Amino acid sequence: MAALDASVDVIFNGHTHRVYAWDAPIPGQPGETRPIIQTGEYGNNVGRVVLTVDDVSGDVTSYVSKNVPRTTETVAELVAKYPATVGKVKDIVDAALASAKVIGNVKVGNISADISRAYDGTAEDRGSESPLGDLVANALHDKLPTKFRQARHRRDQPGRPAHGPRLQG
Repeated sequence: MAALDASVDVIFNGHTHRVYAWDAPIPGQPGETRPIIQTGEYGNNVGRVVLTVDDVSGDVTSYVSKNVPRTTETVAELVAKYPATVGKVKDIVDAALASAKVIGNVKVGNISADISRAYDGTAEDRGSESPLGDLVANALHDKLPTKFRQARHRRDQPGRPAHGPRLQG
């Protein structure tokens, strides 16, 4: 993050699945900070960042960031409480899930073994590279338009970043 351009106003992170809302120093701008926020895992929180922007310059003049825990109310309770909004969202989500099920049930290939997560010998190790993480990262990478791809290299290749998905360009 230290090499990230100072013009970036907010960083929404997701790599480590940690929960934080941090005022990070902006490189090259002593005393200036910008929010870096990460919401944890499994949708347990929603990251909320409110920016105040100067109408003339377009500069961010202040911000507030925090993680908001997701509701514990059931979908049915929320629909009953907010039918005009949550009810409409539920209808959209239900339609999307039905469509995804049709597409997702189409067989497109075979695997010869399980596609696993990383393990440290006794438990899941979410901080390590895994075949499942590589599969997801490469699938996303392969669907990006070429002009947006930035190749990363495998761990066994010189110059590969210490963290991040294995992407081969």
